Amino acid sequence: MAEFWFWIYAIVVFCLVLGGIVMIHEGGHFFFAKKAGILCHEYSCGMGPLIVQKKKGETAYSLRAIPIGGYVAMAGENMNENLLKVGSQIALNLTENGTVKEIICSNKLSGEVTGTVVEYNLYSKDGELLHITLNVEGLETNYLVERDAFYVFSKKERTQIAPYDRCFESKTIWQRFITIFAGPLMNFVLAIIIFLIVGLAKGVPNYDSTKIGEITAGYGAEKAGLLKGDVITGVMINNEMKTCSKWTEFTSLMSQLPIGTETVTISYERNGQTSTALINTVLTSYKLGVTNYGQTSTDKGIMVKSISKQFPFEQAGLKSGAILCGYSLDLKSTSQEKSISSWKDLFEVVNNDSNRTIKFFYYENNEATEVKSVDITTKSDSFLTSKAVDLPIYSLAIGVSCGSHFSFFGGLWNGLKLFGSSCLTVFATLAALFKPGDGISIGDLSGPVGILAVVKQYLGTDFITFLAFVGMLSANIGIVNLLPIPALDGGRIVFLIIEAITRKPVNKKVETWLNNIVFILLMILFVFITFKDIFRLF
Repeated sequence: MAEFWFWIYAIVVFCLVLGGIVMIHEGGHFFFAKKAGILCHEYSCGMGPLIVQKKKGETAYSLRAIPIGGYVAMAGENMNENLLKVGSQIALNLTENGTVKEIICSNKLSGEVTGTVVEYNLYSKDGELLHITLNVEGLETNYLVERDAFYVFSKKERTQIAPYDRCFESKTIWQRFITIFAGPLMNFVLAIIIFLIVGLAKGVPNYDSTKIGEITAGYGAEKAGLLKGDVITGVMINNEMKTCSKWTEFTSLMSQLPIGTETVTISYERNGQTSTALINTVLTSYKLGVTNYGQTSTDKGIMVKSISKQFPFEQAGLKSGAILCGYSLDLKSTSQEKSISSWKDLFEVVNNDSNRTIKFFYYENNEATEVKSVDITTKSDSFLTSKAVDLPIYSLAIGVSCGSHFSFFGGLWNGLKLFGSSCLTVFATLAALFKPGDGISIGDLSGPVGILAVVKQYLGTDFITFLAFVGMLSANIGIVNLLPIPALDGGRIVFLIIEAITRKPVNKKVETWLNNIVFILLMILFVFITFKDIFRLF
């Protein structure tokens, strides 16, 4: 039951986070559209069925049922915005001066004047006056139309007409560019602000000393009795205690430990007294997606209790509790060639730069008597995040980190570096999509369900870590929206660049068709990724 409510909590936070990021994105479009004089019919938080709407000035501010999107409806974006047809029956409501203030398009509503449309011009690209000519009881009458007149469809539904000078296409290339680019720009601004806060909150690492700033719960250092504030003075390597006085020296020594080292002796100082501690290490293979965290002793081999989703072991169907007992580099072999009795044996066979396929032998659990085998291709890029960034082939940790101190300028610089790192990660992921062979595939990407699962994971961390995730998500959305694909902001910018070069706008019908086709393809991709996300979860 607690898990159910935690999922509900995660869904609410997910909607607030993603909805907030999208609304800030749309707010960028909206602000610069208004500055350019573009008529904005609606600013919507959410998509789909309308929940509530408040009209203020020219714009209707809406809250809609699907909380993971939003939009700004700008005049000129819809080719079918002119809703009148010659020969249609309409009614008009007039001002005191006899000009049209309302064009009633519903036969269920009455107006001051009713007739058949003979001719009209509500766009006026050439600067002529807006007007409608009606046949009223056999007499043709011309009516001037106010530039802020409304189409009326029902007692609650009405839309302001959009003359040419209020439409998106009437504005200069620069005004249109900044209106489009402002959406992703606001995502970058939000990400930078968030990362600056994170950088200031985390402080600047104390790399000039080896004082322990944090102890990770459940790791070897905590179990060995180390405390925050202890000063590490050395690491035992090949039976020799190597000294260190800076955190960078300590991490360098740890990296020199033999592959698969399951215990390490370190010396440390506390209250002026120097002691040593034998610490169990947490080993992680990024080529397999397994760690020895939470391992249980068994005489059959090594028990794997922690298996990461979407990595080779999980993809091959191995479950937590599986016991690896051997391997063979000859896939045609039906016999066990080499045994696995320690984590060192496992890491030695997979710890190389080249990818290879290995036949692993295993028991499903400690009670099983049947030895099974599975062929697993080791890849350091089997999970989206590890494909996008340079993760090590394997890591060794004891659960300690250095302390930090507050530095205003140092914190700001770290925040900017975090923003840059997040953007580079997104670019690397996109590049990996087009990498032949061992690059990532479309199926590895995540949609809203996948993001929801990540949000749920981050809710188990501290607030600053969660805030950093929000910043990364905002930067991600900004960059993706700038991709040169029709239906995205980047595609619209490409059309503007073509117009700037040729001095001629792209045919509106062609642009609309391209946008619609790509939008449909993106929706198909969205559904595909969503199903993949659901299967990954369950």
